[in-house]
Amino acid sequence: SGDIFNFTFTTAGTYDYHCSLHTSMTASLTVVEPQNNNPPEVSNLTLTPNPVMTNDVISVFATTSDVDGDSVTLSYSWLINGNFISETGNTLAGPSWFEKNDQIQLEITPNDGHINGNTVISSTITISNSPPSISSTIISPLTLNNESVATCIVSGWNDEDGDAVSYHYAWQVNGIIQQDGDESSGPFNAGDIVSCIVTPDDGENNGTSIS
Repeated sequence: SGDIFNFTFTTAGTYDYHCSLHTSMTASLTVVEPQNNNPPEVSNLTLTPNPVMTNDVISVFATTSDVDGDSVTLSYSWLINGNFISETGNTLAGPSWFEKNDQIQLEITPNDGHINGNTVISSTITISNSPPSISSTIISPLTLNNESVATCIVSGWNDEDGDAVSYHYAWQVNGIIQQDGDESSGPFNAGDIVSCIVTPDDGENNGTSIS
């Protein structure tokens, strides 16, 4: 009782054994060739969307493979402007992490439950400028005559990058552009159709024009 016996098999196969004192106690042991585990791989690493703007969420798409048929898990390491950050998930949210002109990269490392495969790094995405927007315009006063000075009042400026407010104006009378400031002196005649077209501008891009 308590004895230990060690034996190293050098050839694969099935080996029968029995107790020399109790010959009815038999069993068999199967020896297999050792197998080298192959590391998993990552390919087709893509970050979307592209281009990316300030309030977007970047998602990861990647293809994994393992010649041994092992299940592959991925670990993520995000870089902003060349520096690793604490985010380790498969998405990166703009409102929490990046701003206009930041450069984003991702390192992915596959693991098959035994070993890591080679780390793959994505191409760099530079965060693009978000165009501004406005919600409404009104012309004041609402009733015009040939002596009126009309003012175009804009509201609802929004720019996700926090850029400064700037507008382009185009006054139209009966479909013909007359003036380009925030005010128009006409002259306005009975029956004229007057509109003020406003285009928001953040210094890099124009937003959608409204009237």
